[in-house]
Amino acid sequence: MLHICGARRCGYTTKGCCKGCVMEGTHDGTVDDAMKTVLAIDREAILDEMMSSFKDPDQDDDTTSSLVKHRVLCLDGGGIRGIILIQLLIAIEDAAGIPIKECFDWISGTSTGALLALGIA
Repeated sequence: MLHICGARRCGYTTKGCCKGCVMEGTHDGTVDDAMKTVLAIDREAILDEMMSSFKDPDQDDDTTSSLVKHRVLCLDGGGIRGIILIQLLIAIEDAAGIPIKECFDWISGTSTGALLALGIA
């Protein structure tokens, strides 16, 4: 996975590497065509759901409603998996055409997700 993101493979002296990071390895972590199709469909579904939840800026806010809605983004931790979160947030910004912080009322996170939330704020 890191190799896909541009990380260098481990050095020759490093022990215990897996096939995706060993220096003389050829596995580059690419997925087959069937998985690419599944990932594309999932990404479209997620983006469609996100876009449908955005507030229309021309719509008046009804402050008298007893059902106040809040848009919350919670980013889980996971160390290096934060790269995936960053890529997803970039895709959401591109699809929405506005900064990610304007898409949500509350942004929080744990561990790496908290650092990303601070960066967004």
